[in-house]
Amino acid sequence: MSNKLFALAMTGLLTASGAAVFSALSIVSTPLTPSANAQAQRYKVVFWYTIDQANDGVLDNVLEVYGKLKVDGNDKYEIYRSRPLSREANQDVNLTTIYVNKPSITVNATLSDVDTASADDPVFRMDGFTLNLAAFEGREKTVRYRSGQGEGATLHMQVNRVR
Repeated sequence: MSNKLFALAMTGLLTASGAAVFSALSIVSTPLTPSANAQAQRYKVVFWYTIDQANDGVLDNVLEVYGKLKVDGNDKYEIYRSRPLSREANQDVNLTTIYVNKPSITVNATLSDVDTASADDPVFRMDGFTLNLAAFEGREKTVRYRSGQGEGATLHMQVNRVR
């Protein structure tokens, strides 16, 4: 028996007398795409600060801020101490937008006020904060910090899924 006849016999399409039986077969084609769980989601995350408290002790209520933003240990944005930004209360400090292909990121952020008379004052500090991107998709996560010395800021992290 040839290989073709054997295959027909094994599939039940060959009768005992050896006659082949043909029937209509429908072939369904399904595209080979990964499942939603296996496919990595792409997220856009926008970072910015809002200066909440600007009492720097100089009586002008203006902070000269500098700092750094790190995501997963990599520098993403820096304002140099030699070129600080001047901000009053309720003003924003726009940082950066990043795109990531993972469900969470770890954020480290610092913002300080230049103080020429003494040590620079902390305005914002956050180390090792894990942001679950899927949990905040389409929303904003905020983290507030108060120095206890009159300065303070809120870090905003706006998360959106990129399709």
